[in-house]
Amino acid sequence: MLRKTPFKKLALLFDQLYVDHLALWRSKLDLEDKKVSAEERQFVLSEIDWLLEKGVLQTYSIEREDFQTLSFDTALFEDMQEVSTTVEANVVRIEDNSIPQTTSEEFKFVGSLCATNELIFKMEDIGLRMAAAFLGTKDHLTQYIPLVNSFDSYGKKTSKEVASHFVLNKIPAPADDTSWEQLFEFRSDPDVKRKYYALVNWINDMSDADMPLPHLADKYNQLYSEYLRQYHLHKLQNSLTKVEMLVLGGFEVVTSLLFHQNVMTAFKGLLNIRKEQIALLEGEKNIVGRELAYIVTAEERLT
Repeated sequence: MLRKTPFKKLALLFDQLYVDHLALWRSKLDLEDKKVSAEERQFVLSEIDWLLEKGVLQTYSIEREDFQTLSFDTALFEDMQEVSTTVEANVVRIEDNSIPQTTSEEFKFVGSLCATNELIFKMEDIGLRMAAAFLGTKDHLTQYIPLVNSFDSYGKKTSKEVASHFVLNKIPAPADDTSWEQLFEFRSDPDVKRKYYALVNWINDMSDADMPLPHLADKYNQLYSEYLRQYHLHKLQNSLTKVEMLVLGGFEVVTSLLFHQNVMTAFKGLLNIRKEQIALLEGEKNIVGRELAYIVTAEERLT
C-alpha cells in the first residue's frame, strides 16, 4: 500500500525505485477506498507525484508477450515451476460447457483458486522476480532487485538478491521529520558516498559468495559489532586528540607571537594538528567492518 511504503528508507540503499504502472494506478484507487483522511491521502499522492517528477520513482510496463521470449536463469525457472505446481494443486476446476475451448495447458488453471496468503505472496514474489529479470535484459549496467514479501519464493538456491534484502532490513528508517532534501544532501555527501560504495561492494561480495542466509547473518553481526567497538574507540581518540591539539596549537601560536619568535614557529602547532588529523583518517581505514560504516552513519545522522 502506498501510504505504508518506506520510500525514504528504500532511497537510502537504491538509486531508483521501480513500480509497475498498472500496480501504481491500482494502489492510487485503493487509497481512495481506504478509510484515510483527505489530508493524508493528498500528502501521499503529492509525494508520489513529486518522486515521479524527480525520477526517484519510475514506472515500467511489461506485456505478457515479453515474458514468452525471455530466458530465465535455472534457479528462477525452477522456483516458477514449483509455484505453478502449487497453484495448480489449489485450483478447484469448473466443469462447464460454457467455458471456451482451451488447450490442456491452459485448462488446468480454469477454476477458482483456493489460495492462502502464503501462496498469494509467493505468486507476487515470482512475478516481481520475473519483472526484475526482464528489466535487467534491457539495461545490463543496472542490477534490479525485486522487493519480495519473503525469501520463501527462493526455493532452489541462495539468490544474489538475498544479500540486498538482508542489508535493506538493516538500513535505518529516517526519522519522520527527515525531509527529502535532507536525504538527498546526505546521499550526495562525498564521505557518505565513499561509505555507500563500500557497502554496495560488500553486498556484491556476499552475493558472489552465495552463502546461506544464516551464515550471512552471522557474518554481518560479527562485522557490525566489531566495527561499532572500534568506531567508538576511534571517536574517543579523535575527540581527545582534537582537545589536545586545540590546547597545543593555541598555546604555541600565542606564545610565539608574544615573544616575537620566528613566524614559522607560530604555525608549528597548526601543522601538527593537520598531521594528527591525517593520521586519524588513515586509522579509520583500518577499522574492521568499515564496509558497514554507511549504515552506522545513516543511523547517527537520520534517525
